[in-house]
Amino acid sequence: MTGAGRGIGAVIAQVLAAEGASVTVTDVRGAADTAHAITDAGGRAAAVDLDLTDRKARDGLVDAVLGRWGRLDVLVNNAAAHGSRVPLAELDYAEWDAVLEANLAATAFLSTQAAAAMTGGGSIVNVASIQQRLPLPHYGAYIASKGGITALSNALAVELAPDVRVNLVAPGVIDTESFRTTPGADALSNGAGSDGAATGAQAQPATLLGRAGTAHEIARAVAFLASDESSFTTGATLTVDGGRTLSRKPDPLAGG
Repeated sequence: MTGAGRGIGAVIAQVLAAEGASVTVTDVRGAADTAHAITDAGGRAAAVDLDLTDRKARDGLVDAVLGRWGRLDVLVNNAAAHGSRVPLAELDYAEWDAVLEANLAATAFLSTQAAAAMTGGGSIVNVASIQQRLPLPHYGAYIASKGGITALSNALAVELAPDVRVNLVAPGVIDTESFRTTPGADALSNGAGSDGAATGAQAQPATLLGRAGTAHEIARAVAFLASDESSFTTGATLTVDGGRTLSRKPDPLAGG
């Protein structure tokens, strides 16, 4: 799975390993730490340092997984680049390209490559965000990429059926370390597609449940869609946001 070096991604990897999966953990940094945490707990994991904008390295990932474990049953596309928090008018081509490459292109190409290796069927779970419907200001490239991942997931579900199921998890604001400790507008999520944390731990999330979610709650949603327990589910979006998309509460995360 991608983006599993820290935060929500690391917890997803640990939950999948606890369910019995042999997990290949990838990230630009921190992959080895997550893999060690899994093996220390008695699970099976391997780490691959991977920059998803490096197409050559990215295209070698599926072969690396097959070489390590001998098979591939599940792909979780969790990694996400946010880019700078600036108006779209101030975003340059290089940063736009980097965000779309890491988020959307990587999801597309890893999904088709993984599906080709999933003999006997498999499951792909993509992680998007509720920001595609409730966008925070000044994250245009990130939001566009997450909306693209949603449309892409539907297209993949159609093209890869019936052998491979493709589903989507859309998190809201999630209580990660960055949410709790990083003040100001830079306190966004750690790459798992959360709704952000513009004012840090002091912000009261505008959810129906009156709190932020936990990384474990996102991980359990991913594990469900990855498993045979969701065997009749494909092309679905599971929104895990505490009712944020239905709430009419003012959003303290949207300022600035």
